[in-house]
Amino acid sequence: MKTLGYGEISVEEIKNRAKCFIGCHETLIAASEDGHETDPFFQKSITYYGSGRNGNAALNSTRLHQQSFDPSDNTTGEEVYKYSDMHGEIIKDFFNNEILKILRDDPDTLFVPFSQEHWILFTDEFHKNVICANDPKLVNLFGNKKNFKEFAKGKVPQADFEIMKGSEILYLIQQGAFPNEREVVVQSPTGILGVGTTFFRRGMSNDKIESLSKQINPDELYVVSEFVHNIGSPSVCAMVSNNETAIYPPWMMKIAENSGATAGSDLAVFASLPESTRNAVYDASLAAAKVLQESGYRGTANIDLMITNGETHTEALITEINARDPETISLLTVAARRAGLRSPHELKVEACYAEETNFVDEINKVPPIGRRMYCPYTRGADGKVTIPPEHQHRNTEGLDQTTTEDNIEGTTRQHYSYTGFLFDD
Repeated sequence: MKTLGYGEISVEEIKNRAKCFIGCHETLIAASEDGHETDPFFQKSITYYGSGRNGNAALNSTRLHQQSFDPSDNTTGEEVYKYSDMHGEIIKDFFNNEILKILRDDPDTLFVPFSQEHWILFTDEFHKNVICANDPKLVNLFGNKKNFKEFAKGKVPQADFEIMKGSEILYLIQQGAFPNEREVVVQSPTGILGVGTTFFRRGMSNDKIESLSKQINPDELYVVSEFVHNIGSPSVCAMVSNNETAIYPPWMMKIAENSGATAGSDLAVFASLPESTRNAVYDASLAAAKVLQESGYRGTANIDLMITNGETHTEALITEINARDPETISLLTVAARRAGLRSPHELKVEACYAEETNFVDEINKVPPIGRRMYCPYTRGADGKVTIPPEHQHRNTEGLDQTTTEDNIEGTTRQHYSYTGFLFDD
């Protein structure tokens, strides 16, 4: 499993060859206010969700389906699979079939994965066309919460944690330890987008505790951390090369109430935080970026944090590092273009393949603008999606008109569409 590594292809050659983005959503490579213009660094894309037009391949345009936290409650008649199955055979077959089609027409096409976990799904014969891919050992290290927390202990500020088996956690719940004696966060090592994260807080009803307990697999290992009362959840995109580390303007994640699920992101909110808080986030993020660099990781990574009141914990704590682009990379691309700067996708190539880079000053010039929201919609019996009037002028033509069903709280099901990119000065 060897892709094009450092020294095996030049930055200049990469610029001159056709490049295809592979990832979750076509809008991840958007480069305009309305999301309809693509970052010119790419010629096409292969995504779960997208337009299926203009050379872009999208699974949703050929296979009617949706993602869900709980596929058992399916009232649409569509094929439903869980987030945990996102890297399963459906996606693997789709990626490889589409890669093969493109290479038949242009054998020199290069493929750039959104997530480091994606390229591992590609058939071996395609690996010589894959760029910006890290060693699978590093992907497993930073893509697994357990592995990362153990590796980074003492290197970055993070909450105290312990590794526990699900059966042990369930026993402690039965004994009343969670949440009466301890308020904790229980995380599956491989959970994504809040899936696999369970909060046990004081004052929860027995019914709520029983419901949350059902999410814990007795045979799985979990990361158990003390619940830290925090005042926000910032996230940053780190860029890492041989000689530099830098972070783009951080954003604040909008977390759905009583759920670990992300509901949106806002760059401007972070910029309005007190200077001491912002500096603490910068310091913690740069420390995490240094850990990435020293491990041999190159390119972009998404770093999640929490902000505390600074009384019982360091003001900024690292919660996880994701070996991928951030889902807000389109916001950063638009912000960079507004400032006349190169996109994160282009800088990522230099970070992976240049002997020396000089991107710190350029990244520091990116203005903190824009927000991304998962806007609500209604879906009729005929399957037609209706966007509320306040969102109808945003990305409603030919992009990610597909759904995620999120069980936000209890049995209330709320629908979200990945169409809510809003850019503000």
